[in-house]
Amino acid sequence: MIERANAARARFGTPGIVLLAAVLFDVLAVGLQGGGSGIRLEYLSPLSGILGFAACALWAISRPVAAAVTGALVLAASTALLGLVEGAMAFAPLIAGVSSSQTVAGFELVFFCVLHGAPPRAVGAVILLVGSGVLAVLGAHTTGSAGTDDVLVSLLYGSLVLAVAVIGAVYLRRTRAPRDEPRTADLLGKQWPLIALLSLTFFFEATVVVDREGPVAAPALLLSGLAGLAGVWATRHPVRASMLLAPVLLGSGLLLGALDLASEGGMINGIPPTQVAAGLVVTVFLVRHAKTWTATRQIGLLAVAVAAAVLAGQDGGALRPVALQAALALGSAVAVGLYFRARDSERASTVAAAVREAQTGERMALARELHDVVAHQVTGIVVQAQAAKAVADSKPEVAQVALGRIEAGGLEALAAMRRLVGSMRGQPAGEGAADEATTDFAADLRALVAEWHGVPVSVELELDHELPLEVARSVLRLVQESLTNIGKHAEGASAVRVRAASTGRELHILISDDGKGSAAAPIGGSGGYGIVGMRERVELLGGLFTAGPGSGGGWLVEAWLPIGGAEAKGSGSAEAAGSTGGARAGEAAGTVEENGET
Repeated sequence: MIERANAARARFGTPGIVLLAAVLFDVLAVGLQGGGSGIRLEYLSPLSGILGFAACALWAISRPVAAAVTGALVLAASTALLGLVEGAMAFAPLIAGVSSSQTVAGFELVFFCVLHGAPPRAVGAVILLVGSGVLAVLGAHTTGSAGTDDVLVSLLYGSLVLAVAVIGAVYLRRTRAPRDEPRTADLLGKQWPLIALLSLTFFFEATVVVDREGPVAAPALLLSGLAGLAGVWATRHPVRASMLLAPVLLGSGLLLGALDLASEGGMINGIPPTQVAAGLVVTVFLVRHAKTWTATRQIGLLAVAVAAAVLAGQDGGALRPVALQAALALGSAVAVGLYFRARDSERASTVAAAVREAQTGERMALARELHDVVAHQVTGIVVQAQAAKAVADSKPEVAQVALGRIEAGGLEALAAMRRLVGSMRGQPAGEGAADEATTDFAADLRALVAEWHGVPVSVELELDHELPLEVARSVLRLVQESLTNIGKHAEGASAVRVRAASTGRELHILISDDGKGSAAAPIGGSGGYGIVGMRERVELLGGLFTAGPGSGGGWLVEAWLPIGGAEAKGSGSAEAAGSTGGARAGEAAGTVEENGET
């Protein structure tokens, strides 16, 4: 239901919302005319013209001239039908023979016709609409539902509606500002239920006041219209809206008191219902968005304006019962505002927590990337520099070779950093699997080992099929980090073994060396992120990771990664836990820190 309402709002916009409110009011008014006597032709006949004319107004959003011509014909036919059906009459508060929704629809037809239509055709269509409106007024006079005075008043109101529609459309047609449209459209689009409520209240007020007082009530209706606009404006700028509403309330009270209209029916303790609704809306948004002191000050200002308006229109004795009712209404509005304020605060906290979590995840991913890329390359550079320094005097030709490798390693590190920066500007670091691994995992692994200028490495591959890119990428990082750790810590190592074997739905990775560890500080210090980063990579894929001393000496790194497609995550870890690596996990857990591996 809500989705359909939002779709209709997006299609027809604010004009459709206001028109819907007017149509609902007219349908209610026609139903009340029946007095519960059942469905009768004289009460149904006005509805055909109401609904048909409203449909033309909605059509005017896309085809204004055609809709205006059709609307003129529909209004003329509706007038003829009302004349033929005995006892039928339209509920016409402003213009005789024209209902509230037909007045709104006529305004929209003229407005869209002038705004979007070609000038010659638009002028002709507007003339047809004006002619059908005059025909409706004269038809009401002919049937006796409107006297001579009513005809004059209707022509006056009709002229005002026509003038406002034409002037507004011409102004917008000449001075359109596209940069201002998105904000206005966004405001009107999001607040359509509020606009519909205030419009319905305004139509009720106009019907009651104008029906009893005639043109004299026009200034009061204008002030109520300003109050309704203040209510909508309060959704964005509640303090400014309250500054507008306060003088409107005061001016309306003085005007109604001078015209002796405050005690008329339809008023709420001497205040027009539209202004009451707008005051409650402004109060809600003041409490919701403004600072506590500012909201208190502005609500106090509105309360003073309401009290002055009541005193201006009625005697002092009326203030006491009004104060009780106003306090109840004010308390309800404040409670609603506090509820929305608490909900906004909770939502902001949730969003902030989600942002922090996302930022933390991104930082951790970047930290892993930096550690994998920089530590590997820089460690190789340092090892080569130390070797060159050791043989510089005795074997200068070997030192020259080492310097060449240092240069190549520096260039590789620089290229790796550039790739990392590029991934940060494009997709999040750690998600570009295709940038780090090709579809030939075996070739990628051998190329990685070939770049290693340390202890000789033997590679054993037993792969039944191609690996998923993300798994292949993680394995390459795992091997790279393990080789880096061997260069830092594996003192006296003479051989390194790298084995990758797929067994059904699982890939087993093993990296081992025959070193004896090092009690000295590792090259460049130990950041302590190597083991953590490798474990995180494996666990993110639903696998199992262990690292610790090997049974025959040296250091052993093992990982079991699921490669079974959709079933990989969540199941691979459990399956791997039951393998032989599960025993190694408990053995290695207590010895990782003791051996200084990072």
